[in-house]
Amino acid sequence: MPKIPKRSREKIGALLLIGVKQAGCYLPDDVLTYCEEQLTFVEYDACHAFLAWVTENNRAFGHGNLWTVWDEWERLDKQTVSR
Repeated sequence: MPKIPKRSREKIGALLLIGVKQAGCYLPDDVLTYCEEQLTFVEYDACHAFLAWVTENNRAFGHGNLWTVWDEWERLDKQTVSR
């Protein structure tokens, strides 16, 4: 999983929320269509992997819990990589 800089979190959060609202779903390709031009390659890869995990695990997020879900994904991804 690509690591995103802390300073990118605010930008990524805003873009993900806008993309999900516009797309009406959490499918990575649908969501990122609305914001991919504003993301770096590293940010794009991280967002794509995160949205794929959200979709595969039937998760959801909104304004109040985006970073809680993101942190859970990072924690689980680190556990998977370390095995």
